[in-house]
Amino acid sequence: MGRAIVLLLFLVFHNSYTRAQNIRLDRGKVSPKSYLEEIKFDVSKGKILVPVSIAGTTYTFILDTGAPNMISKDLVDLLEPKVAGSIGVRDATGNKKFLEVVSLESLKIGNVEFLQTPSLVFDFNHDPVFKCYGIDGIIGSNMLRKSVIQLDGKRKILRLANKANILSLSQATSAPMELLGIQNSPYIWIGLKGTDKARERVLVDTGMDKLYAISKTNYTILKDKKLFQEVGKGIGAGSVGLFGKGPRAEHYRLVLPKFQLGNLSLTDYITTTTNDTDSKIGAELLNYGTMTLDYRKKKFYFQVDSHIKNSSNPGFGFTATVDGDKPVIGFVWDEPLKDKIHYGDEILEVNGVSQELCEFLAGKGDRERLDTLILKIKPRNGDDPFDISLKKRL
Repeated sequence: MGRAIVLLLFLVFHNSYTRAQNIRLDRGKVSPKSYLEEIKFDVSKGKILVPVSIAGTTYTFILDTGAPNMISKDLVDLLEPKVAGSIGVRDATGNKKFLEVVSLESLKIGNVEFLQTPSLVFDFNHDPVFKCYGIDGIIGSNMLRKSVIQLDGKRKILRLANKANILSLSQATSAPMELLGIQNSPYIWIGLKGTDKARERVLVDTGMDKLYAISKTNYTILKDKKLFQEVGKGIGAGSVGLFGKGPRAEHYRLVLPKFQLGNLSLTDYITTTTNDTDSKIGAELLNYGTMTLDYRKKKFYFQVDSHIKNSSNPGFGFTATVDGDKPVIGFVWDEPLKDKIHYGDEILEVNGVSQELCEFLAGKGDRERLDTLILKIKPRNGDDPFDISLKKRL
């Protein structure tokens, strides 16, 4: 069950720790004081891409509310911004590294200018996954903390305002939003319903292309409640963090009978557990309505285009991940497949088309619309490549 070949790429950071400096990410100013901007965004390979202007040149940034502001090493070499120090970062898979922090003098989104924003430096061109996105940085929550952002998925418009009451919110339901950590990460509560009911605090992470992903930690806590139907179990790796793939571990494929966010009700939503400490809601929500985050007043709004939807989607019995610059099998969920394909097997072709990493990422949406996949698999154990035909099934 589930979605076809899902690649989980999480760009959220946790439990940051500094090295000999007291670095604050919640710094910087916004000009002018009053503003309302509409900017067209693009969606590529599941990521929200926004044009920004730095020193008169247009660049492409991912809008990721689950991450701090980031800038490419190439841009830092060009702009030579003031260096604030370095900060330790733990990515969503638990990997840790120190990254340099600079003060970005000016970044414009439309006519709104963000000044002296602390930004982490990362070499996107040396990371195989980020290189496919062709980005120059990440717009993070620490830069947005004095603004209101509204994401209109149907029109692909980002509205950026200094206060919520100048936006169209009359049909939206609101909920309190907490801002936690040094990057002001936004959290809200959602409703879960199976035989029993529960509420769960989740990170609003627009850098995640899925609608909802539950952390294995939270699932362990909620497992005794009759909320989820466990439809698969496997050992492998699925998520890829900023510093590479996560550890091999046992995870679960789950059906949630009812997902509730304000007036949005989704039935039979299929998700998988993750290594992250937080459960999350992500950019797939924009398929169902308009999302607004009021960082100033700490409120979350969602306006749905219809209140109840069946989100059940048959799949091919496995999910994929990335190993270096190669697409590989991440988890095998269906028992009959477990003696045919395995964690780490390389995916060479899909329906006769060779699969370099960037092509594989770009083709995710097309694969999900197919009923049959023919994969050419190169086994991890060194055996000869072989073809396998897979059909969608519930």
